[in-house]
Amino acid sequence: MTTTASNDPGRLSLLRNAVRAVVGLPCFVVAHARRETHIEHTDTTVDQLSEQPPEPTTVPGLHDPIQHRSDGVGPVVMRTYGVDITNPALAGSQLVAALCADPNRFNSDLVAGFVRDDRPATDLSHGDQLVVEIPGPWNGPVHVVTADDDQLLLATMNDHMEAGHIRFDTTSLAEPTAGGGYRFRIRSWATAGDAPFLAAHLAVPVGKVLQTAMWTAMCDNAVSISGGERSGSIRVDTEKLRTG
Repeated sequence: MTTTASNDPGRLSLLRNAVRAVVGLPCFVVAHARRETHIEHTDTTVDQLSEQPPEPTTVPGLHDPIQHRSDGVGPVVMRTYGVDITNPALAGSQLVAALCADPNRFNSDLVAGFVRDDRPATDLSHGDQLVVEIPGPWNGPVHVVTADDDQLLLATMNDHMEAGHIRFDTTSLAEPTAGGGYRFRIRSWATAGDAPFLAAHLAVPVGKVLQTAMWTAMCDNAVSISGGERSGSIRVDTEKLRTG
C-alpha cells in the first residue's frame, strides 16, 4: 500500500515547515527586525549558573526517549527570555494555565507550531509528547514534565536540536507597580544536541538568532494575551558555563 502525504505525519510536518520557510519566515524576519528595537541582550561566560538546571527527567521503558544534557555536546547554556507585564487582566497563574491549554495561541505560526499526533497540541499534561516544528533540518520533540498553573516544563527528546530542559513561568517584578504585574519568563538549560547544531548555534549563530526570534515573539504575545502592557524591553540573557 502506498503511503501518501495526507496520512504520513512525517511528510505533513515537512510540508508545513516548507510553507513556513517560503511564506512565513520572510514575514517573521521582518517582524523580528522591528521587535529588536525593544530587545536587550546580555551574554556572559560563568563558572556557575545563576539557577541550577532541573533534575534529569526519566521516562520508564526499555529505551529512554529523553535527550539529557549529558548526551549533548559543548557547554551547558542557560538562556532566559523575559518580559515585564504591568496592569494585566490575567494573573500570572492564569497566563501559564492559558499557555498549557493552547501553546499555539502564544506562538507565532509563521515560524513554528506545537503539534501532538499531527494536530495542534492543546491541554498539555504530564507525560505528553509533542513536537515543536520549525523551518530547517531540526524539529524539536519534547516530553511534558510539568504542566500546571505554576509552570510548563519540557524535556528534550532524542533527535531534538538541544539536550536539556525549557521552562515557561511567571515571577514577581523586581519593582512592584500599583496596577500589579509579573515577569513572563522562558528559561532553558541545554547543551547542543549534536555537533552541527553546536556550530549553527555558537560558531555561526543562525540557530541562536532563530531561537531568539521565536521565544521573544512568544514574550510579545504573552503581553497581549495577559491583557496588560509591556514595561521596558524584552530581555535575552545568556549564561554559558565555562568548561576546562
